[in-house]
Amino acid sequence: MRNLLCVAIVSLAALLALGCSSGAGPGSGIGPAASISISPKSVTLESGDTRSFSATVTDAGGQQVTAAEVTWSADAAIGSIDSATGVFTAAQVTAITVGRVTAKAAGTALSATADVTVTATAESLGYAGSPACLSCHADKHGPWSQSSHALSLRGYQPGLPGVPDPWGGGIDPSGVAYVLGAGAYARQFLIPDTEGRELLVHPSRYSVASGAWSAVHPDDWQNRPWRVHCAGCHVTGFDESIQAPRPFAEPGVGCEACHGPGAEHVASGSEADIPSLRPADGEITAARAYDICASCHSRGRSPSGVYQFAEGFVPGAELSDHFTPVAEGDAEAFWPRAVGAPLVSRLNYQQAIDLRQSPGHGSCMDCHDPHGPTGFRAQLREAPETDALCLGCHGEMAGAEHSHHPVNAGVPTVTCVACHMPRTATSALPQDIASHAMLPIPPSATALTLGQPEAMPNSCMSAACHQQADPARPAMPVYPFDATGVAAAQAQWNLWYGG
Repeated sequence: MRNLLCVAIVSLAALLALGCSSGAGPGSGIGPAASISISPKSVTLESGDTRSFSATVTDAGGQQVTAAEVTWSADAAIGSIDSATGVFTAAQVTAITVGRVTAKAAGTALSATADVTVTATAESLGYAGSPACLSCHADKHGPWSQSSHALSLRGYQPGLPGVPDPWGGGIDPSGVAYVLGAGAYARQFLIPDTEGRELLVHPSRYSVASGAWSAVHPDDWQNRPWRVHCAGCHVTGFDESIQAPRPFAEPGVGCEACHGPGAEHVASGSEADIPSLRPADGEITAARAYDICASCHSRGRSPSGVYQFAEGFVPGAELSDHFTPVAEGDAEAFWPRAVGAPLVSRLNYQQAIDLRQSPGHGSCMDCHDPHGPTGFRAQLREAPETDALCLGCHGEMAGAEHSHHPVNAGVPTVTCVACHMPRTATSALPQDIASHAMLPIPPSATALTLGQPEAMPNSCMSAACHQQADPARPAMPVYPFDATGVAAAQAQWNLWYGG
């Protein structure tokens, strides 16, 4: 009898053990109606980032199966994952790449997936950063570091030159992430949006020249993300696939903004690895240099219509594949065009569009040193107050025979740029940017805008010429901005240059 009781007890224990192993409670095996879930279910990572995933297996009763074994896998395009621990490492990508991470419960058909988006970083796009250029190119790096290019975007810190103190415009400096603009004309300020995922341009702009604050897009500034309107021309290595508040390799216009991603060149030292010199001809041709400068010093949109700059352009590429200039008929960008007159810009960032009108125009670098500063404004190679820069190429134009303006003691009473580059476009202040069409603007062109709130300047009637009497030149006529003044100025123009 005792032996039978022992057998019964052992059999009952075995049955209980079998019951536990078939999914009867916490810690048991996985039943046929069990499930698996994964966390996080969706995530966006930058190239090279790591993220730990976890999986939860439950039995038919909804209880967690703690002893369940899970194996992990990931789509190769997005990265790799440790099959045992679920630690994922994002791949180095050059464009937004989407894929899945999968968790599978061992010994079952149960699986769950998470959506993973991997975005590019500056490093994955091949940028080395301007400091990497210093050791070999100190003669260029030193002047560049003080140029308007280098200073076009800087992280904010108290005491930054050109930044107002005390602050105005309703800006809390503690919230400013970056200062936009080198300070030659104006300063604007980048602040994070409420979620900290995007940078916005604060609507208050500070004019360095006047010391005054003004409002820019005060009604819709929160709907104008910086990456769409400004980023491509104030940073190096902007890439739309980098989904982060800092979608660029380096703040400011650095070495690689004009020469292209330089990681390969830094590693090899070969000119063949400098994108702006490809194909490897050893120099930046005039056409290629024009495209590099025009990628920012032009107004227009990317082919997608999203960006107000050349989307995806890398020096050495064809700009026309990445950018469409503003149309000639755009009344906001250009003054009305008169017969026999050049197309005249009324907004900044159109210098390259202007220059295309100049017969046989050369490179921007003929007049400007991109590595600056040169000691002259706009990084010019010579002082703009003299004609030395112009006459270096156009020596045959020297003297009164060409300009029809007298020369006093060997000094012209007007400079070349007074007639060929009158200030017509507006940046921080009205008409503070010179036309770059290099073609004189006849007074008759102004007639189209008389009676409007703002009249178009011309080569004879600008802020610097023929607007008020000059005691040093008592014979100089004054032409008012009205129909009589325009007619008188045009009559003199016709006498000298033909009508």
